[in-house]
Amino acid sequence: MMNAALNDELFFSIANHTLTVVDVDAIYVKPFKTETILITPGQTTNLLLKAKPHFPNATFLIAGRPYATGQGTFDNSTVVGILQYEQPPKSPFKNLPLFKPTLPSLNDTSFAANFTCKLRCLANTWFLANVPQKVDKRFFFTIGPRTNPCPKNQTC
Repeated sequence: MMNAALNDELFFSIANHTLTVVDVDAIYVKPFKTETILITPGQTTNLLLKAKPHFPNATFLIAGRPYATGQGTFDNSTVVGILQYEQPPKSPFKNLPLFKPTLPSLNDTSFAANFTCKLRCLANTWFLANVPQKVDKRFFFTIGPRTNPCPKNQTC
């Protein structure tokens, strides 16, 4: 999965399913299970989806929406898709119930902090983590996205 948003961190979840995070930005992490992930702009995350072993007689909403804590203009809408299992032949089910995930609130910093704290290095005797011990360069980055808010009671 990749977050192609320019500025938005995104919550992502699939109703009634468990995701296992195994890799972030091409680095293996200590795997952990979660029902919702937080993915930052440009970040890639490899997930394992635990599928239902049998036809579940339901469909499941896949949802994503921004996480934001500051002031500013941004699109706070929720995007959705549907996960639908293949029905067995001659299945009597036509109008399957749709389950919806529960995403964290738009500004749920507690969820964001708890999720981030679960990201751990996979360092052990087989996967060594060679971390530089000496800092020889210092960088300072600043980014200022330009926003163009819509006039009141108008669309842009």
